[in-house]
Amino acid sequence: MMQKQREEHANKERHVVNLLTLMDVDGDQLVTFEEFVASLEQQEVRDYLSALEVDVTDAKVFFQMLDDRDGSGSVDIMEFTSGMQKFRGEAKSVDIHMMLHENKKLFKLVSCLVGMLWADFDEEDGEEDSFGICPEDEDADD
Repeated sequence: MMQKQREEHANKERHVVNLLTLMDVDGDQLVTFEEFVASLEQQEVRDYLSALEVDVTDAKVFFQMLDDRDGSGSVDIMEFTSGMQKFRGEAKSVDIHMMLHENKKLFKLVSCLVGMLWADFDEEDGEEDSFGICPEDEDADD
């Protein structure tokens, strides 16, 4: 039983590495968003994703979740393999992770807006701004 699970795990790891190789058009060991989107047009890539039980319903959000570790705009092999392991399974797993990712972004936005409202309120009262202005959000162009 354990041997079969190890073989299945090794097989899925090979699928992930093969998938990354297919997506990495320029061979730099990184997958950019453009490479990711273009690769989704290939039947072989869709077959690998299907074999891994990964459903990519929203390519942009899915890629952002893969790139969540450093936000570099490209995904290295570590981000790719850990992301694929995390999103593997029923589509519901991917949906939950997408919602969590979007909730993080919304929480940052709401926190920023509340801080700005308090800053305006403090200025009207003549008090010093204790909240400051929100730092630049790296996801602002989403």
